[in-house]
Amino acid sequence: MIKRLLFPTLSMVLVALAAGVNAFGQNWERAVSLFNQQQYREAIREFHAVLRSNPDYWQAWYYVGAAHYQLKDYEDAIDSFQNYIKGAGAKDKEQITASYFIGFSYYQLKQYDKAIPYLTRYISTSEKLREKVDTKARAALGRSYIFTEKYNEAIPVLTTAAAEMKDNAANYYYIGFVQHKLNRDDQAVTALSQALAIDPRDLDSLVLLGDIQLARAKQNPASAKQAIATGEKLLAVQDTESAWALLGQAYLLDKQFNKAAPLLEKYARAHADLSSAWLNLGVADSRSSQWKPAAAALEQAIKLAPKNIAALLELGYVYESDKQYPKALSAYQQVDEISSGRDETARAGIERVKQMMSRPQ
Repeated sequence: MIKRLLFPTLSMVLVALAAGVNAFGQNWERAVSLFNQQQYREAIREFHAVLRSNPDYWQAWYYVGAAHYQLKDYEDAIDSFQNYIKGAGAKDKEQITASYFIGFSYYQLKQYDKAIPYLTRYISTSEKLREKVDTKARAALGRSYIFTEKYNEAIPVLTTAAAEMKDNAANYYYIGFVQHKLNRDDQAVTALSQALAIDPRDLDSLVLLGDIQLARAKQNPASAKQAIATGEKLLAVQDTESAWALLGQAYLLDKQFNKAAPLLEKYARAHADLSSAWLNLGVADSRSSQWKPAAAALEQAIKLAPKNIAALLELGYVYESDKQYPKALSAYQQVDEISSGRDETARAGIERVKQMMSRPQ
């Protein structure tokens, strides 16, 4: 899962400062001017000068915090808005503003557990006062729940965010991700399909949807066509390992072995230490009657996992089909030993190969 971060701009939240902004004359006006010109570091220095002269003028902490936020100095932004909260006391609108920036600062720092209470406070207080809620705050709260594995809490927040951000595929992707985590794959497929309706090239949604469809196809190979369709779209978007693995395995389950083999070979070579990758390649080559490439792939799978019964049985079949009976017998006998004589396929293979070896050449 890609953790797509949100970065709201300063214009998303406006604060209504108390009356008397001109109380401190030119110092205040110069500080505000620097802030409005986006000369944030200079503005910070000027506002600190105002605060040194007038410590009770807590409103200056808003500008200091907002400037630090724009500079991505998130820890300093948090400290500044904490001072703003202390100065504001029980004033709801100021609490809304501070909670927003503190919540997003923690979010940008990837301290999601700390972001949650502030984003929650921002949303709930805004709704209480019938103030417009920034939809990106809902999305950030939903993602913070996900990144702290509070999946059930994430769904209602993300559902609202998705309804408000109708052109945003990411919210539907995250809903699909959560539903999948909660083993609700029907709901996950629905959400991911909504994401792809918005953005047909959304990589994360294609990968997750394909993984769900592939898992289903392993239980019911007749449904492999769905995984193939998604895999082909994924490959068209990005020719990467995820696409090779998904589409290669889907072709394999659908018995399109000639199509599966090239993709599975690319994946196996990219993951040379992964036994299952070589096994899949070996099976694709085997079912295509490509005995030598199949044997090479299966030997590699067994080298990485010497007691892999599936690989040994397939290797026995390959060598038997290629009439390399001593090697076939060895593979079947290894399975027989590993299974303590309980694998009927291996026992049948041993008998069959022995009969072939006993025939006159």
